[in-house]
Amino acid sequence: SFNTFLSSMIIEEWYIFFFYLFIYFQWRLPKSNSLDENQKQAGHLMSVTFIISSILFPIIGMMTDKLGQRVYFLMLSTILIITSFVSFLFLYPLVPLILLGIAYSLFGAIIWPTIAYLVNEKNLVI
Repeated sequence: SFNTFLSSMIIEEWYIFFFYLFIYFQWRLPKSNSLDENQKQAGHLMSVTFIISSILFPIIGMMTDKLGQRVYFLMLSTILIITSFVSFLFLYPLVPLILLGIAYSLFGAIIWPTIAYLVNEKNLVI
């Protein structure tokens, strides 16, 4: 039937897409085989997200307290997170990790204070 033919074509097309994507990224991977060098580079890259989010967290917190519009900033952080995860496929990891640091600071600076707005004071156990 047509549905079987169409589903088999879609599956075959996805396999071809991921095959070429794999070959493309094998070409772009660093050629160094030194374990110490790779661990050092991975450590530097992984610290970028947390450094950026720790610097931007208070700045974005003050900005959202003055401007309001928490829902729009929350949507922006969601878009940035999705963009950073997708860009891991196409860019060097530094750029997506910078985007992820910005998105983490946006998300954290908006969600944590919002809990205080949503929970009644009589429900808090201190």
